[in-house]
Amino acid sequence: MKERYEQLKADVLDEMEAVEEVLKDLSFLKNNLNSDKIDNVQKAALGTFLMNFYVGVENIVKRKGRGRSDPFPCNFQKRLIT
Repeated sequence: MKERYEQLKADVLDEMEAVEEVLKDLSFLKNNLNSDKIDNVQKAALGTFLMNFYVGVENIVKRKGRGRSDPFPCNFQKRLIT
């Protein structure tokens, strides 16, 4: 049981580091955008970073949910953002 906990902890910490990197990238991009002229490449970069952030949070929730006696409902992703 302790090994599973330690692995979960390591997995979550890894994912949190990845999410922090995404937040740094988003912040850098936001600070360097010219709000008058946001081109498609910048929009795509913002969308990608936002998607990476969401997926990182979703992965943390999934990992924490593994081993639960009651499985996540089918719509847990929808409930995650509401």
